[in-house]
Amino acid sequence: MTALLVLAVCLLLMALPRLLPRPALALPEPPALHEMPVRPLPEVTAASEPQRAMPPDNLLSLPLGLHPADRQVHGAVEISGLLRVRPPLRFWSLSANEIRFGDCSRAPLGVAAVSSAGRHVEEGEYRVAAGDCVNGDLQVHGDLYLGRYSTVRGSVQVEGGVWMDEGAEVAGAIIARGSVRVGRRSRVAGPLMVGRNLSLARECVIGAPQVPTRISASSLRIIEGCRVHGQISAEGGAQVKPLARIEDLVEPL
Repeated sequence: MTALLVLAVCLLLMALPRLLPRPALALPEPPALHEMPVRPLPEVTAASEPQRAMPPDNLLSLPLGLHPADRQVHGAVEISGLLRVRPPLRFWSLSANEIRFGDCSRAPLGVAAVSSAGRHVEEGEYRVAAGDCVNGDLQVHGDLYLGRYSTVRGSVQVEGGVWMDEGAEVAGAIIARGSVRVGRRSRVAGPLMVGRNLSLARECVIGAPQVPTRISASSLRIIEGCRVHGQISAEGGAQVKPLARIEDLVEPL
């Protein structure tokens, strides 16, 4: 009996801690609302659109997506840098430091005007043989024919027309009442003032990068591949044509 009593007392002592209530833990009081630090929320910004690459203001290409039947530029186009023209195109006035008509990679460098040492006056038709050089200004009361890779180191004033064969060079102005044909790989310092029709063959160069010039004619035909530095104006319009297999070799009248 005594053993049972002792066992009961032991079991009671073991279960007593579980029956008694546990002491409450002391938790810190939350701060008042006016004492809480205020943190600004991050601003929600819309995703910025990717910036489009804008072309420089000194570069322009013509035609600007025009249909081949509507490739005409009325009025004057003028920029300070490079103007690229793809044939076919019809225009009346273009001006830029450099105007490239199609692929001009094979065109030679431009030539600048030189101070003339004298003046030559010729009556009637006059021909400069291939490879010859005329030093000074040249005035012809008739038609002028410049042979292959001939040179005039001065300006040319002609009552009739001017025919420049391949590689001919005029280091000065050309002023003609008739028609003028500038042959392939020919160079003219300018200005180029033509009373009738003007034809610019492929790979010819008018003007120079540092010395832009001016072209003026009643009508103008430009074959792809030539390069002009300066201003072009044609009262009757200018036609830019793609490179043909056989060029028109009709002499100017």
